[in-house]
Amino acid sequence: MLWVLETFDVETYVDNGQKYDSATFGKLNQKRRQQVEAGELAYVNGKEEPFAELDFCPNPLVHVQILVPWALQSLSDTNDRSVVVHLAYGNTSFLFVGDAEAHAEEVLLNGLPADQREKVNVNVLKVGHHGSDTSSTMEFVMGVSPSLAVVSSGRKGVGTNTRYKHPRLSTLQTYATWFRNLDRDKPADEQEHPPDGRVWAFNANKARWSRHRRRVGLWLTPKDGTVIVCSDGTSVTRDCPSNTN
Repeated sequence: MLWVLETFDVETYVDNGQKYDSATFGKLNQKRRQQVEAGELAYVNGKEEPFAELDFCPNPLVHVQILVPWALQSLSDTNDRSVVVHLAYGNTSFLFVGDAEAHAEEVLLNGLPADQREKVNVNVLKVGHHGSDTSSTMEFVMGVSPSLAVVSSGRKGVGTNTRYKHPRLSTLQTYATWFRNLDRDKPADEQEHPPDGRVWAFNANKARWSRHRRRVGLWLTPKDGTVIVCSDGTSVTRDCPSNTN
């Protein structure tokens, strides 16, 4: 983030308001304060403004708001203090939950004010914590009820994924159950076949990697590369038209 602030002209900086006792954070915090004091940067502290709306797009149909579970209930885990971002374009919506785990998911489901609860039900979910088994409880997935879910994680045995081992098999099975039931509710001629191929997932119970067949609606960067989801304001699709900007 220090490199980002030094390299790009950033208009608004958002974090969860948590401070860290490290040299890296100290340098970042100093740079942020300098730019704020110079009037070059707007700063949003999610702990103090858990429902801040961010105005960054000239299109009046695009709305972005943050949700910060940590500001609503006491959450000790750093991952649960993630800033959650809700993006809406017309009648379509996206939810980016960062590294939020089960406790933060429970706050999002049951701890939001009444006027904010609808923000959790979206079309597209950026799956929490890279597909970890500490996130994506079935209750949360059902509450979000996504038509598309995207997992961003490393490849099996590459880089830091030699230690973290994402995604987890139990998490992919949760989404498989959701999308299977979602597909089952459609007329027979509208039901979709799962995408070709199996994906690697780590089976924590057996402490080994295994191949898992995914359902339609679930996309993973180790298998699919960059995942682009397009919206025209009325619906979302994984297969974007070639002329889409």
